[in-house]
Amino acid sequence: MRTLAEVPRTLTAELVERLGQLADQPDGVAEVALSVLRYGSRASLISHKVIEPVATKGDAAIEIVVTEYGHALIQACAAHIGNVEQQRREAEFELAQARDASMRESAQSRPLASRRPQRGSGEVPSTLTTALVRDLALLAGQPDGVAETALSVLPYDSRASLVDHGVIEPVATEGDAALEIVITRYGRELIAAAAAQLSDDEPNDHARRQAQAELDRAYAQSDRTRDEAYC
Repeated sequence: MRTLAEVPRTLTAELVERLGQLADQPDGVAEVALSVLRYGSRASLISHKVIEPVATKGDAAIEIVVTEYGHALIQACAAHIGNVEQQRREAEFELAQARDASMRESAQSRPLASRRPQRGSGEVPSTLTTALVRDLALLAGQPDGVAETALSVLPYDSRASLVDHGVIEPVATEGDAALEIVITRYGRELIAAAAAQLSDDEPNDHARRQAQAELDRAYAQSDRTRDEAYC
């Protein structure tokens, strides 16, 4: 009964993967597969005593005889590849959990999407898109007429949302042509609230960017670990 050999560190990752793929194949399959390798790979397999000595010059297919040790090493390479893949899957699972936790924390810090705060509460409705909240925030403190002009050139779907939220008086929402906009009293309150929220969100955005950087570094470390395992 063959026992698993130790995968030599001097065996290239390409050859380890090639040998691992030959595990549990019918008799003769491994020999045929290895017979078409480049002469450099043949020489490496001979030096590692995986196959019996053969001509290593030229790339023509030749008859290959896998040694007893070679058969054991094929099984070892298959196990090695499986371990590396398992480690990678575990790392990806842990990173996915970290991403989910980060998203849950972010979601918990904001109002529920189905709830629209009462007017005058100083809260920005979570039913407003992020893009519209930013557009409104940039209008805070602008001279009279500037906010109206800026909102008059928004796409019609944005106008419809502002009308629906009571930010502007009802206007035609079809077509993208500029038209006269009247901002409601609540709309001006909401502009100020959006500016305050945007300011408050800056540290949170920075924290999320830092968390993303940590996750990216973890992915890179996972890749390095896999590559080093093949060396």
